[in-house]
Amino acid sequence: MWRTIHVDNLDKPWLDDKYEKMTCNAVDRSVGGLIDLDIEGFGSDKLRSYVASRSSQLKRLRLAICTNISVKALKGALKKLSCLEELELTICKFRGKNTVPLINSCPSVTTFKLNRIYQKSKCDKEALAIARSMPELRHLQLIGNNMTYDGLTAILDGCRHLQSLDLRWCYNLDNAQKLDKRLSANIKDLRRPFDSNEEFRLQTLVNATKSYAC
Repeated sequence: MWRTIHVDNLDKPWLDDKYEKMTCNAVDRSVGGLIDLDIEGFGSDKLRSYVASRSSQLKRLRLAICTNISVKALKGALKKLSCLEELELTICKFRGKNTVPLINSCPSVTTFKLNRIYQKSKCDKEALAIARSMPELRHLQLIGNNMTYDGLTAILDGCRHLQSLDLRWCYNLDNAQKLDKRLSANIKDLRRPFDSNEEFRLQTLVNATKSYAC
């Protein structure tokens, strides 16, 4: 019991405090055995610290639309989660250089998902950090990332164990066709920028949070 916890509050922000208390109560009931935590639509720095201090065995952490969580608090929490294998950050407020400290805190993660609403500005800071700090990656999902061909090349050079790569909504990869042979040869499961998102919940989350600029 309580090894997997999923809590979401996408449509009742005035109840965030109640949902935080409920989540803390569930974490307490896990008695240190929590391995999978999935939170949508709420969460504070206090909650992140609480979870990290009581969930040393956590293997999977998913945060979606947790816009009140700071980079500093999440970085501190990630350093305590030495067993973490999978991290997902979907439509969170940090971007570009602000995400780099989080990436640097997870060198042993084998699955990393960083998903957001696409913006036209080009930036390779996150891609370069992934290439440098996550050598053990097997699965990488970067929906809506604004990296360029150079960032993608760096990831392929630095993450030699990649088995799946999701590049949907990565519309700045205008020269990615130059890497087609390499991608086809090394990546077993490849999603390209214009592939369908129908089975993925990102669009649902986008519709639920149109007021957020993430």
